[in-house]
Amino acid sequence: MNFLKSLNLRSGLLGGLMCVALVACGASGSQISMENPDFFSGRVDRDTQQLSGTYNSSGYSEQQVRRLVASVCQSGTLVSFGQAPADGLIRFTSTCRGGYISGARAVEFEKTSPSNVSIEVLGSDGSGNLVFDSLQVSL
Repeated sequence: MNFLKSLNLRSGLLGGLMCVALVACGASGSQISMENPDFFSGRVDRDTQQLSGTYNSSGYSEQQVRRLVASVCQSGTLVSFGQAPADGLIRFTSTCRGGYISGARAVEFEKTSPSNVSIEVLGSDGSGNLVFDSLQVSL
């Protein structure tokens, strides 16, 4: 079951502060995934529309990651998904049929219980507005 909350922010001071806060928080997604196997993240390349990230296999299976990544696809369908070992984690890349929700640029996934995952998406609507979506997905 998916629940979606959205917030649109006009870029400018508030959007700039939000981006600075995200960068200033410190550790990269890979570093966090090493320390917290219940967390993983990815970034969407603006040109290729490919989502790339890393996850800890002690926290998620490949099937779970595929399903969670598909939940941020506009169509709910992955066109491609690949993965390979990388520095103790698993690096993945994916593309979606129809692109990602909210013009996604950054996506974070974190288990909130053994059977639920919180997904946060930061993106842009292409008109100068930042978009933040929060989903709750059952594993």
